Amino acid sequence: MFFLLPTGKFLLMLQSVKRAFAINSNNPWLHECLIKFSKAGMCVGSMYVCVKIQEKEVVFYKGITTYFCNVELLLKYRLI
Repeated sequence: MFFLLPTGKFLLMLQSVKRAFAINSNNPWLHECLIKFSKAGMCVGSMYVCVKIQEKEVVFYKGITTYFCNVELLLKYRLI
């Protein structure tokens, strides 16, 4: 997992996130990293990288927005 996003390594980070998601998709720490990665992925200059990230976000978030995914996790762990 990653805390700080190294610049220009989005496809490498995407690969790491996919591996972590395959191991345990219900981990709150993974969810935090997914949100950080999603926010950072919006700022990417390369169109190819943006498309790849958006394709995988559909899998990670099950077709819902990051906001509703976040609310769902908070309700699941009774944090709100």
